[in-house]
Parts: sequence; structure tokens; C-alpha cells
Amino acid sequence: MKGVHTTVQIKVQDRDIAIELDKHDARLGYEVVLVDAHKFDKAFQQDTNFYVGPQGAGGIGKRYENFGKWLQDGDSMIASTVDVLPNGKAVFTNGRHRYAYLRDQDLTRIPVAMDKQSLENAHKHKLL
Repeated sequence: MKGVHTTVQIKVQDRDIAIELDKHDARLGYEVVLVDAHKFDKAFQQDTNFYVGPQGAGGIGKRYENFGKWLQDGDSMIASTVDVLPNGKAVFTNGRHRYAYLRDQDLTRIPVAMDKQSLENAHKHKLL
């Protein structure tokens, strides 16, 4: 998979965190890409049944909070997996709480995993 990004480094709370592609996603040809946090979050908000708002609002139980605690000691994590539909809507298949936590840390660019079609749709809707 020449040219496919499987790991991206980000800084969260003054710590370097490696964002890695899940092995299953890698086998499917997914790639870790950096989305524009502001534009991408508007696309995620279209998924009204599954959107995780600020500070984990609308999420499941304590997943948001627990991820934040875990990340205090962790130095790597698996990239959230997302599909970007032809209409620009972002739909997570895994990791929406992780994404929301990173968004709330004021990151301007957030790494997520996408397949080729989602990446094309993300480019089309200027989400990267």
C-alpha cells in the first residue's frame, strides 16, 4: 500500500500521541487522514442519532470521559473509522467518542480512518 498513511502523530495536552490505523481497516484499504475539525464536525452533526456533542453530550455512558482518562497515560490510539457519504454526511463506524474528545481539545486537524470512496467524498465537500 504505497503512499497510504497508517500512523499520524498529533499533540494533545502537550503530549505526543500516535494515531494508528486499525489492522482490519488496513486490510480493507483505509487510510489515516487529517480532517478539518470545524468543517468535519458540521458534517458529523448531520448524523443526529449518533452525534457526540461537546464534553460528550449525547454519547454513550462514560465512554467520552473514560477515553479522556485513558489518554492521560496512553501514547497511542487507534484512529476512529468514518464514512463520508456522497452528500457530505459523516457517519462513524467506530470511535465517535474518541473523535469528540480530540475535537474538544481544540485540535484544528483530527486524524480519522477512511476508505477510498469516503476520502473522495471528503475532498469533494472540503472536509480535509
